[in-house]
Amino acid sequence: MFSGKLIGVLCATTAWACGEVDFQRQIRPILSDKCFACHGFDEETREADLRLDTQEGAYEDLGGYVAIEPGKAEKSEVYLRLITKDEDDKMPPAKAHKTISPAEIELIKQWINEGAKYEEHWAYQPVTKLAAPEGNEIDHFLSERQKKAGLEPSGEADRSTLLRRISWDLRGVPPTADEAKDFLADGSPEAFEKWVDRFLADPKYGERMAVWWLDLVRYADTIGYHSDNEMKVTPYRSYVIEAFNQNKSFEEFTIEQLAGDLLPDATLEQRIASGYNRLLQTTEEGGAQDKEYRAIYAADRVRNVSEVWMGSTVGCAQCHDHKFDPFTAHDFYAMAAFFDDIKERGVGKRDPNLVVPTPAEEARVAELEKMIREGRVAHLLAHDAEFRKRVEEGRRSWLESRDLPDFGWRAVAASDLKAPGGTTLNPQADGSILEGGKVADFPSYSLKLSSPGMVTGLRLEAMTDASFATKGGFTRGNGNFVLTGVEIKKDGKALKISKVVADVEQSGYPAKSAIDGKKETGWAVGAHEEGGRQGMRQILFQLEKEVNLKEGELLEVSLHYLSSHAKHSIGRFRLSASAAPEPGLKMPEVPSTAVLAALKSAERTPADEKLLAEYYEKISPEIVAQKANITKWEGELKAVKDGMQRMLVAEALPTPRMTRVLPRGNWLDESGEVVLPAVPEFLQKHGWKVEGRATRLDLARWILEKDNPL
Repeated sequence: MFSGKLIGVLCATTAWACGEVDFQRQIRPILSDKCFACHGFDEETREADLRLDTQEGAYEDLGGYVAIEPGKAEKSEVYLRLITKDEDDKMPPAKAHKTISPAEIELIKQWINEGAKYEEHWAYQPVTKLAAPEGNEIDHFLSERQKKAGLEPSGEADRSTLLRRISWDLRGVPPTADEAKDFLADGSPEAFEKWVDRFLADPKYGERMAVWWLDLVRYADTIGYHSDNEMKVTPYRSYVIEAFNQNKSFEEFTIEQLAGDLLPDATLEQRIASGYNRLLQTTEEGGAQDKEYRAIYAADRVRNVSEVWMGSTVGCAQCHDHKFDPFTAHDFYAMAAFFDDIKERGVGKRDPNLVVPTPAEEARVAELEKMIREGRVAHLLAHDAEFRKRVEEGRRSWLESRDLPDFGWRAVAASDLKAPGGTTLNPQADGSILEGGKVADFPSYSLKLSSPGMVTGLRLEAMTDASFATKGGFTRGNGNFVLTGVEIKKDGKALKISKVVADVEQSGYPAKSAIDGKKETGWAVGAHEEGGRQGMRQILFQLEKEVNLKEGELLEVSLHYLSSHAKHSIGRFRLSASAAPEPGLKMPEVPSTAVLAALKSAERTPADEKLLAEYYEKISPEIVAQKANITKWEGELKAVKDGMQRMLVAEALPTPRMTRVLPRGNWLDESGEVVLPAVPEFLQKHGWKVEGRATRLDLARWILEKDNPL
């Protein structure tokens, strides 16, 4: 189990009083501090083309002399430069502002005389397990180091102190009075171990341990820069807490955070974990440069991954090769390339891209979706015999009641007629309305219509009149009837029109133009067009939802006329309403209410029965109630989904962005080489085996590779 706790160890002193000099502990720190800045890994700052960070460089023939000659300090230029009195030759030079003590010079001399043996930095050597006696290995190694340092362990603390220590260490809070009482009363030999287990099982344990990890990965729920707006990543925090409480393996913990979104069939938990990749500071500031901040984000990610998972400062190679470690600028940008597959904006608001429901919300959504799916009328009629029986019994009772509708078109009475300017609207005996007076510019005619019963659509008929100058025409002007739009309202609320059809359409003036909302387009019937002189033309408007008008209720209809041309006007028109389920121009003959009432069920045609069944479905108490249930459940489902928590997580682009080395870290300089994702080159010998373009998942697996010394 990874605990995140740092166990203190006793460290050796920096110099041995006697014995062989230790390169790792005594020599490398001196060289790193005093020499590597000018004679180290970074070739751009390397002086005299001399490297002292590698054995090959230190032993190289420099033209009759060498920097270090194993076993011969007096013939080694490094030692001679350290002890010379000549300020021009002395190392480190005065301009370096570094001084080296006589004790350090003596250590270097002894090391050279002992063979000047180089060793790879201990951090880059494969980890080997040391043999230890049976028992607690940590205690054994601590005890051995204490003996070497001449130290004795402290005595055992009293029981109250022990309990307080483990409570603070494991839970971050002191023990309660009752816990202290119970612990002190427990005299069993296993008491301490039992209470350790008890605190490990406490949910506070995960919170305590998560604090360390969240600090390492720079967790925050705001974006940091500029306005410091909210960043929705809270579920990631919960993931980390639960990872500790569930004793998740470090392997899973690593893979899920770096590449949870790339796992096959990634679970919700794994996608939440990938939110690690979105934890960096970002900006929404207007005027900020996208490329600049992408470079900043890349550097942030490389720094964090290398420090947290590799214990290395790869970030130091952002502008140049590392001064003290074998990381190159190429390595830095190759690491950055792993994260250039993440879909995100360089500048601007980052919207959450993952819905994170609670278990209760998930359960309710599943329940509601099942209720809606199985509660729809079609499903119930097909699968629920009891429901089907109730509907059929209701239909029979309704038919026997003779309270049947008239499905045919019925003319509607118009009142409260309004027209602009000097235009008049005059009701006629046949239910039509004749326009008179002056033709206004872009007129709109308003009518209030009474049509009790079910209304599923309206029909507008363009009619000729003897008073029109153009014989067979449909208006007072040149005979052309032009309609730019229709609005239908009930109680001031607009009713949506789902379909429009007409029997004749003038070229360029289709029926659909009457409902497109544009005043410059409309439906037209030209007197000069074929089919334009046939006494009556009609256009039908299907409502999206049927309306049941009670006695006294009205429909408000506005007719908009297209042109201010004096030759154009609406002329004469008539409105009719229908309760047919699908009104159309070629409707079959439908018996009137009286005829249907007189027919026995055996006398009705299949068409009669179908029409009656479709109509009854609209008024059936069982069906209406069930549709109301569906509406209610759909509303609750939407409310539950809208209320779910959302967060930012990693989401991979189909094609990752291109990554370049930025010379001196300059985001404006595009002269650097293009690089592909890769781990540092000198570490690739430790388990790095990837074909094709590497991914964040490959990076996570390499970090966990047993041969990887980091």
